[in-house]
Amino acid sequence: DNLRLLDIFRQIRISTSPAGPETLDVVAELSVRDPHTVEARAGYMSEDLFRARMRWAGHNTFQGGRGLEATASYSQFHQEVKGWVWWPALIGPRTREVFTARGMRDDEDSYSEVGAGIQVASWYRKSFRSTYRIYSDFGYVKADFTSEYEKDFEGLMTILGVSWNRDTSDDRLR
Repeated sequence: DNLRLLDIFRQIRISTSPAGPETLDVVAELSVRDPHTVEARAGYMSEDLFRARMRWAGHNTFQGGRGLEATASYSQFHQEVKGWVWWPALIGPRTREVFTARGMRDDEDSYSEVGAGIQVASWYRKSFRSTYRIYSDFGYVKADFTSEYEKDFEGLMTILGVSWNRDTSDDRLR
């Protein structure tokens, strides 16, 4: 499980072979995945009209399972650029520490918003179905509202959060 959490192997098969009268050796057959993922999406939605997204991920950019990812997305109302770096097992064998930098712009009928920020997070994967995350966001936001009843806002924002994710989807490789 700890090898799978590195996210650099496409498939891992574990078996044993006799090594002595009361000893077994553990044999791991590892299929390395492509070190980079490139993804491009384009679509049409009735509300946003044209939508596009580009993503690049280097699963082992800095060796040892440490990676780098960058995304950019565009729609008529929302634009975002994000990049993050992760480091597995920095504070424990089932953890992944993630540093994220982000910039965004929203332009809706009732408001316009621009913002930028960073996030520091620690992920703990209890199993392949349950993941816990503790994070802190630090950023700048400027929101201009079109309604006279809403006050414009500009300033720094800090968010401290905890999340839990339970994924029960079928994995065909398992």
